[in-house]
Amino acid sequence: MQGIKNRFAAILAAALVVLTGCSSRKAASSSRTEDLPDTLSAEEVELPDNKAAYRCTSYQYEDDELVCKYFQDYDDHDNIIRSETAGDPENMELTKLYSYTYDKNGNVTAKTQSYAAPPSTDRDIYFHDRFCYYDDGTLKYHVNYTKDSDSGLWKKNYRKEYDSHGSEVLYISYNSDGSTGYRSETQCEYDSSGNLAKETWHSDGSSMVSEYTYDDSGNILTAVRTESSEDSDESFVYKTEYAYDSRGNLIKETKTDPYDVTVSTEYEYDETNRLIYKDIIGTGSDVHTTYRYEYEKISG
Repeated sequence: MQGIKNRFAAILAAALVVLTGCSSRKAASSSRTEDLPDTLSAEEVELPDNKAAYRCTSYQYEDDELVCKYFQDYDDHDNIIRSETAGDPENMELTKLYSYTYDKNGNVTAKTQSYAAPPSTDRDIYFHDRFCYYDDGTLKYHVNYTKDSDSGLWKKNYRKEYDSHGSEVLYISYNSDGSTGYRSETQCEYDSSGNLAKETWHSDGSSMVSEYTYDDSGNILTAVRTESSEDSDESFVYKTEYAYDSRGNLIKETKTDPYDVTVSTEYEYDETNRLIYKDIIGTGSDVHTTYRYEYEKISG
């Protein structure tokens, strides 16, 4: 299971997934739930700037036309510390930013998501996240905060809990007064190698069952999700298939929905296994989307 998480972390980090590092099995500095308070002050959600070691620049194209440009800065431990989105290909103004802090073992401890409206460089924090770990470094809790306009405090928006394998087992959203707004639970089953074999999700009369298969190296080969509801006799099946190169890098991902609409994504890597190209082709869309990735060392 850990091999799968590492493989997808490398791909998704370059594609602006903001939780890179959460599934690390490194020793954690703490696993206490009190490390994730109900409210935070404005000062507590401000994260310090971190020194970047290198940058990944991503270019998104639709039908060969540049539509967006992304920047991701990493520290010298390959932990992402900042993501910026440039939505205007004419002047590449920054539109979205993320900041991260890590413990000494490389586990992400806090994250902020901010926006800046060009030409101003002022940033407004939109979300703040805190993370807590088991003693072996597996993610245990994740709390997302949003700002309360009346008090100015940052209050819990939602909370996720994970089992000792790092799989989500509980999701709770909160109302502005702190009461529970929505709740879902997931039961997880594992095979003899510790790979997640089956997930059963329940919430308010709806359910989803996901089943997974793996190769001998622990790389996921298929994921089949079946959705159903107590109010209907119908069920809907979504299937994803994966293929890898000889180095274990994911090179193809094919998703099929209940209506036989297929989206295929292919990946290419450089000699150091860094993602350099992504090609997305869907039978249900007239738009052909591709991404190109470049890396550069940041001096100083």
